Amino acid sequence: MIRRWYWLILVIGSCFCVQVQAQPGVRTLSPHYTGYDVRTYNLELKLDADTRRIAGTCRIRLEPVQYLDHLALDLASTLRVVSVRMAFASLGFQHQGDSLVLKFPVRLQPGKQYEIEIIYGGVPGHSGIWQQDLIGHELISLYQAGLSPSAWWPVKDHPSDLADSIRLSIIYPQEMQVVSNGILTGTRQEAGLFLRWDYRFPFMISPSEVELQIGDYVELTETYRTAAAEREIHYYVLAYREAVAREHLQEVKPILTTLERVLGGQQFPAYAFTWIENPVDLDASPEAQAQSPATGPDPLLIRQLAGLWFGKTFRLTTAPGDHQMMDMLRVYAELLYIEQTQSLDAAVVYLREHRTPDYQGAALLHRIRENMQDDPRWFAMLRDMTSYFKGQQATWLDVVLYISAKTETDYLIWFRQYLLGSYTPVLEYDIVRMKRKLVFSYRWVSDEPAFNLPVNMVVAGEETEITPTTTWQSRTFKGVNEKDLALAPYFGLFEQRKVSRP
Repeated sequence: MIRRWYWLILVIGSCFCVQVQAQPGVRTLSPHYTGYDVRTYNLELKLDADTRRIAGTCRIRLEPVQYLDHLALDLASTLRVVSVRMAFASLGFQHQGDSLVLKFPVRLQPGKQYEIEIIYGGVPGHSGIWQQDLIGHELISLYQAGLSPSAWWPVKDHPSDLADSIRLSIIYPQEMQVVSNGILTGTRQEAGLFLRWDYRFPFMISPSEVELQIGDYVELTETYRTAAAEREIHYYVLAYREAVAREHLQEVKPILTTLERVLGGQQFPAYAFTWIENPVDLDASPEAQAQSPATGPDPLLIRQLAGLWFGKTFRLTTAPGDHQMMDMLRVYAELLYIEQTQSLDAAVVYLREHRTPDYQGAALLHRIRENMQDDPRWFAMLRDMTSYFKGQQATWLDVVLYISAKTETDYLIWFRQYLLGSYTPVLEYDIVRMKRKLVFSYRWVSDEPAFNLPVNMVVAGEETEITPTTTWQSRTFKGVNEKDLALAPYFGLFEQRKVSRP
């Protein structure tokens, strides 16, 4: 019965997914993009901090899945393409907006592999790349929120196409460190006091996952051991923060151990785990940045490490709701860490104290856990989920269908409200005295017409549960006063509003 029920939800969910993909702002790939698969990128890039310009050569090996006489890549309009070649012959191209369309004199055949060389240069398509750290050193960030990889190199910038591997060579003046989450294969001297840094990514990867920073970094290295395996951990931190970073990063191994216990076995690559400090907050002071972290776990660090399970093992697309789902899972990992290292009560108190949108998703997952009333199954589901989706391209809907199937409860409406809704649901209620009785009326006001999140309330010291819908319902209580009724606010999942029922 459960299997038939799951496939019914899957069919319904698939129909909804088609609607999501049709929404404005969601990129639908044209045939110029869908007609080929990228196999490898081999990029050589030289950066000039004085002129804030770059010069690059990108060799892309691809395989058509159909006969092609055109194909498209993504490249910022601020960059200028100098030439495009294939098999030593020049190709025609058209660079309009942020799209680079290549034209072939003879159709490419499906099943064969071709290498295309693109030489380009100019100003990257994002002004935030060129920065300074808090003590005035150059800080170049080619990996940051809101920055597409097509801002600085030609790619098929869509999560549906992962490259089998990427090689990355960065040429920059030798006084700064070029750090990446790839494997450093070597450095060599170039003309004019430049140094070439060669990194490789010998596994399937999206260009958007390539982390690259240039600045006054230092490397800290540790070994992380468990009963099953041993891994190297590489930290890259800004030099002026080295002392505090050494203290701060002592939290990493306990966090990894805890998340492993809750979410399953080691998820980071077999060769090493690399953590790169994000660009500093330019509004903060160097003194503040150099201070030791507050007592207790660093929430940001927990979320970043949770990305090894939720952001690396499976990759969500760019459809509406996917980014929110990833945030929801990472913040929930923060809650699980507190529970595992302190207690469930401490985690609940922590959640009650953080009623911000970031924690709303964690509150929803905690509510589903309570609704399930079976902690062993809940934690087994979390461990199984990361294994099930490992290496897959998923959407928020895939994750919701998985949770619904494992818990045998349809949670699609709840997730649609909190992932796609435009506002926090409001529980409207009205209380009317009728002689010795109180009539308590209630309903949800939400984006979802079928929203039905249960709510706990206390009546004269006794707890009961109501299940509001978007239609008015009523319950009658005898021998109580209005002050004897209280609604549980439940960690910011909803707002309350007393009204006069029409």
